[in-house]
Amino acid sequence: MFTQASAVLTRGVQDLSREWFSLTQERLQKNLEDFGALARCRSLPDVMAAQSNLVRDNLEQTIESTRRIAEVATRVANEASQALTAQTKKAHRVA
Repeated sequence: MFTQASAVLTRGVQDLSREWFSLTQERLQKNLEDFGALARCRSLPDVMAAQSNLVRDNLEQTIESTRRIAEVATRVANEASQALTAQTKKAHRVA
């Protein structure tokens, strides 16, 4: 009875894993860029500005990552719920 919902959840976990991997790659690339900018600094004001950008970028990426993961998780939960509801209704009609 739960086969379709289980398949939806399995695909959902795969989708979440792919999204998480993508976010990790994006964060690593951005951090490398920001640390490169920090390494190129020649004065204290430059260092402070680069560090401020690094903190802001990380905060923005954290918020965006959380939003993207929440969207995928919500979609997966809705799809699994719909599949489970459909299977339950089908089982009640057969019984």
